[in-house]
Amino acid sequence: TMGRLDAAAFRQEIESALQSSEWFLRNAGLLAVQGDDRDRAVAWSVKLLKDPALMVRTQAVRNLMQLQAREFEPLLWKELNE
Repeated sequence: TMGRLDAAAFRQEIESALQSSEWFLRNAGLLAVQGDDRDRAVAWSVKLLKDPALMVRTQAVRNLMQLQAREFEPLLWKELNE
């Protein structure tokens, strides 16, 4: 997608996808936000760890792993144990 090629140029569209009521758009937003600023990508991934859709939560974990966001490992364990 265009967002994955140049996430900074498509921030508004990615932001809309991340806030969508449709799980597949939130999931696509997480895929696209990986190419953006690390802090922004990590923040959205952490936020969507509590998403109602399993696919979105799974992608949020994948993002954190790919971004090497080890500082959130305790949060991941907490979410897994709830």
